[in-house]
Amino acid sequence: MSHVDGVLVDVRESFWRSALETMRFLTGKRVTWAELYKWKNKPGNNDDWSMVSNWATALGRPTSYEEARDAFQQFYWGRDGRPGRVRRERMLVTPKQVERWAKRFELDLFTGRTRKEFAYTFDRWPGAQHLRMVVTMDDVARRKPYPDGLLKILAITLMML
Repeated sequence: MSHVDGVLVDVRESFWRSALETMRFLTGKRVTWAELYKWKNKPGNNDDWSMVSNWATALGRPTSYEEARDAFQQFYWGRDGRPGRVRRERMLVTPKQVERWAKRFELDLFTGRTRKEFAYTFDRWPGAQHLRMVVTMDDVARRKPYPDGLLKILAITLMML
């Protein structure tokens, strides 16, 4: 297993809506869902913070990765007592389905989420107990699309043999 967002979790109203709101915050422009999908599909934009940085810069608002991340976080996690969009995440797969997979396969996961983002969504989800190993962006030097997380899972698996 290698993907969380869009495979295990519906992120349209969390990550993707946060990206749209961040773009408006940074650029003052209302961007569309169609534009978001176009930007998500461009190479190098798997990470939403990179996408926002690249997109805002292309719209004439030079934006660093760190600036995009910090602006994005206020919409995703919330600010000033307002709840963030993270609360709108919904699981796409049932715990029962994951349990069935776990009976047939070893389930490991590499995600582009931070450990905090992963924990918020998965700590209370019963299906997570069937994941043997989880590697987040915090656990590797190079983020997706680099295969470092998958290689880490493979190395640990081989050591266990």
